[in-house]
Amino acid sequence: LAPVNQPMRGSTMARSRKEKNDLKKWHKRAVCEVGDAISTAGPTRKKLLETIRFVRIPGAQWEGSTNAGFDFETDRFEKYPRFELNKIGREIDRIITDYRMNRVNVTFRPKDTAASDALADKLNGKFRADFQESNGGEAIDNCYDDGIAGGFGAFRLSADLYDECDPENESRQIRFHPIYDPITSVYFDPDAKMYDRADASWCAEVFSMTREKYERKYPNNLNPSSIQTIDSGKMFDWVTEDCVYLARYYEVKIEDVTVTAYTNPVTQEQEIYDEAETEDVAEQLARDGFEKGKSRKIKRRKVYCGVMSGGEWITEPERIAGEWIPVVPFYCRRTFIDGQERVTGHATQAMDAQRLENLLISMLADNA
Repeated sequence: LAPVNQPMRGSTMARSRKEKNDLKKWHKRAVCEVGDAISTAGPTRKKLLETIRFVRIPGAQWEGSTNAGFDFETDRFEKYPRFELNKIGREIDRIITDYRMNRVNVTFRPKDTAASDALADKLNGKFRADFQESNGGEAIDNCYDDGIAGGFGAFRLSADLYDECDPENESRQIRFHPIYDPITSVYFDPDAKMYDRADASWCAEVFSMTREKYERKYPNNLNPSSIQTIDSGKMFDWVTEDCVYLARYYEVKIEDVTVTAYTNPVTQEQEIYDEAETEDVAEQLARDGFEKGKSRKIKRRKVYCGVMSGGEWITEPERIAGEWIPVVPFYCRRTFIDGQERVTGHATQAMDAQRLENLLISMLADNA
């Protein structure tokens, strides 16, 4: 993830009718993709949600299959004791404690003679500074906790302005952001198979807000009652009676670009830029004495990010830094069976044994 941000050209100018139609088609396709992915992943995510509730929420170990359909709050079983011997929760806390005492770390090393130890040390210091200033420890710990307890965790990265109040300062820094409740909010391209989802063509982070907050924050956008959900056969309600759902949508596009090599005749240092980047650095290259070399057409990955509701783009897609979707997933156990991704947490296979123990202890207490 490079510490630069390349906004989509012309994003602040008046758009033509063709560009507006293209954005509408893009939004319609994105809404269909997100809705279909949520519906497809529904059964798996429901099981993951049941697992993390089982571990973390008091009383949740008596939900689901334990009560065999009875409502303990209103029926005749209300007077019976229901103990929870949460051994699974203690085991998961032990695993998390061991991890926090031996956290995974990033260390840059020279790959070949073209790189130096001094540059590697500089990158290590820059990474530690960005990690600490953006509270990266919380993002990583939250991701690991969700992954171990429920089976799936995630965090995201962004390249933000170092000082938003200084109009002359264009420097950017990497920031780490925790994603809370990723089981119900993070969805990748279902055709992606790699563990890190590097082969995903899109990703969505769904989040919600109340109708009142939505209307205050976005007064110039569609009101909740006007947002229509596109029926692709698998419906996802972007608007309910209580809240409005939005999505931070990332998409990868493979575009043809022309790159040009610039060489410093004194130091033989070489820099390569595409057409869009050259406009920003042309003066600097000329001052440094770089000479223009050969040009070549290549295919380059570009990532665009926008915020959308079920009816429109809240923030139109713009190109962001880097060539990869900056959402990092973490799985406890992950396999593909019958062509479908299967994810389980550390507690999944121990839930029935824990339910049975709770039931037996509760029966003994009732008899006593």
